[in-house]
Amino acid sequence: MNELNVGPHLLGRIVEHDPRSRNFPAQPRKLIRPKSRLHKILPPALSQGDIGSCVGHTAAQWLNCAIAGVNRRRGTLVTPRRVAPRFNKGTYLDDDDARALYHAATGLDDTPGEWTPDDTGSSGLGGAKALQRYWFIDSYTHVFDFPTLCSVMLIQPVMAGINWYSDMFDPDKDGVVHVGGELAGGHEILLIGIDFANKRIRMRNHWTPQWGKKGDCFISFADMERLMHEEGDITVPKVIV
Repeated sequence: MNELNVGPHLLGRIVEHDPRSRNFPAQPRKLIRPKSRLHKILPPALSQGDIGSCVGHTAAQWLNCAIAGVNRRRGTLVTPRRVAPRFNKGTYLDDDDARALYHAATGLDDTPGEWTPDDTGSSGLGGAKALQRYWFIDSYTHVFDFPTLCSVMLIQPVMAGINWYSDMFDPDKDGVVHVGGELAGGHEILLIGIDFANKRIRMRNHWTPQWGKKGDCFISFADMERLMHEEGDITVPKVIV
């Protein structure tokens, strides 16, 4: 299990790779003159606080993307909502919802222990199963190579489970995180945009809107491809149209 309490922010992603996932690959599109894409997400970045709930928060923020509007409205998760009035009467998910999804994920993954009382962390698979448990999604697929990731991100945002290094806690002045320093643990994060001109991916984190660029950061194509090879996983919840 990865440490949950290393560095200035909590992590919490664990590695769980089911061989059966290979039977459900995301279908790539052929990239001809690819254009950059940023998927709209209206609510501010969420905050894990003092819980290693990055999996639940990533799942919640995936639902907060505009493209997942039908998924969001169809789900059956019921928790106390503290959503700003301008966010459509509680349509969007907040930190309470993210923690509820995390609780479900820790019970559905293959790791012993469940939050609460044990903050064991969870996996991308656990997060996808939690979304399924509450009827937010019908199914999900997986990305196994970087070209497919680029293709899928032109269509929708995805959930990424990656190693997180000590240098990545502090984005540079341009909001870019760089893989370097000591391995701090594992982190689940939402990939919301792809920029082919600058060869980087935009990620929505959940360490408050004050972190990075209003809660977001960027990572280079090279670093993301490296992290995918380091037991990374990309989970693609199915958008309902």
